[in-house]
Amino acid sequence: PARYNEATLVKKLEELGIGRPSTYAPTIQIIQKRGYVEKKNIPSRKRSILEFEWTGGKPERRTRQETYGGEKKKLIPTDVGMVVNEFLTRNFDNIVDYNFTAQVEDQFDKIARGQYDWVKMLDEFYREFAPQVDRVIKEARTEKGERFLGTDPETGEKVFAKIGPYGPMVQLGEAAKGKKPKYASLLPGMSITDISLEDALELFRLPKKIGEHEGKEVVVGAGKYGPYIRYGNKFISIPAHLNPLRLEWDDALALIRQKENEEKPLAYVEDKPVFVQRGKYGPYLKWGEMNIPVPKGTSPYGLEEEEIKTMIARQREKLKKNTLREWADEGIALRKGGWGRIYIYQKGKRVKALPKEIDYQKVDLDQIKKLIATKN
Repeated sequence: PARYNEATLVKKLEELGIGRPSTYAPTIQIIQKRGYVEKKNIPSRKRSILEFEWTGGKPERRTRQETYGGEKKKLIPTDVGMVVNEFLTRNFDNIVDYNFTAQVEDQFDKIARGQYDWVKMLDEFYREFAPQVDRVIKEARTEKGERFLGTDPETGEKVFAKIGPYGPMVQLGEAAKGKKPKYASLLPGMSITDISLEDALELFRLPKKIGEHEGKEVVVGAGKYGPYIRYGNKFISIPAHLNPLRLEWDDALALIRQKENEEKPLAYVEDKPVFVQRGKYGPYLKWGEMNIPVPKGTSPYGLEEEEIKTMIARQREKLKKNTLREWADEGIALRKGGWGRIYIYQKGKRVKALPKEIDYQKVDLDQIKKLIATKN
């Protein structure tokens, strides 16, 4: 079956009688916020298909290629989501049952129409639910989603994939007196459900040296923000489409050269350097505190100096047009955004939306600074 996106999931909830129009959006937001599912694309893969066709009294054999498994903007269960689901299904099968949820929705509707007493409804539910929770707290084992992958041919130690305190990981060896297992976090795109023993063992070898460039070591590693290349004192992120465990030297060298190009000024405008940066939506130019988008399909390295000056002038005009108020000495401005919103900018970077109840014409600098300082 095809994986769900938001629309098909809502359709399924409607078919099952679960939720109401007002609860569909919050439900989908919560399962993503808690890390149970991720909305992402999964690239398609190719496999060989062996076909036999009976013709003329004998079978004909042929092989063809098939593309399969591609997903676009689908809700993909995470390892944590699958483990949580397994725990709830094992210990609260009567609660996570579709029929139970639909039945409660019907009771809510009756309460709303004044046909059912809400205190009685809660009492009937909680009388059975509370003892069940107490039993699970006392008896249920902690779910780790543990999966045995095999043994390390070098050490003979067992290798497991599991959920740890900080997320999905692999474990080499078992805890014993005076002996601690080794642990390694999974890389983005990996899952405890399908990671191979070979890839798990490679994770324990990170960081690893893959070569030298201009007298400096080139090392592949994994950190808090994902896989990287360390070259001298530079750290270069490895894009999602490249497998850090099997990174080719040519790809590593291309990433190093790209980083070096980004650190060199593309041009100088008004005695200030223009750099190429890469963001979520592709490359852009950085000039002082100004970010200038590069037209789609245009290579920033092919831009002439006059083109860069024109782009800066155009961006200046756009910012001036959208700027409602500005405190230049503090590097703070209020600018118009989409859907009628007003945003606070600090040193050229959008910080947060100005609350609708605040009049941008009357707000003072101290209020703006307090808003910037607050997390939400």
